[in-house]
Amino acid sequence: MIEVRYSDRLIKMNGHAGHGEIGKDIVCAGASALWLAVASKMEKEQRLCHVTVSFHQEKGNTAIFIRTIKPGYEERIREVWDTFICGMQVIASNYPDCVSLKKI
Repeated sequence: MIEVRYSDRLIKMNGHAGHGEIGKDIVCAGASALWLAVASKMEKEQRLCHVTVSFHQEKGNTAIFIRTIKPGYEERIREVWDTFICGMQVIASNYPDCVSLKKI
């Protein structure tokens, strides 16, 4: 099961969905695509000096922590964060045995 734990400044994602074999699991693929999108956007925002973030990534265990947000960019960053959470909620509602999502 993929476990996603999130707060206003932290997203942690661990595990494997177990919906299909590794490399062909559509649930993992969807979750991974959302993760890569939010991580890429946060990296871009960090290069533009809008946020300071910390990343942790290893196989089956990832995290993004927002340390600071430049004043005036809070809503922009919140929209990125909310898009990830919304996407994961859709996946979790369609595959409840494969994804657990919890606000911490």
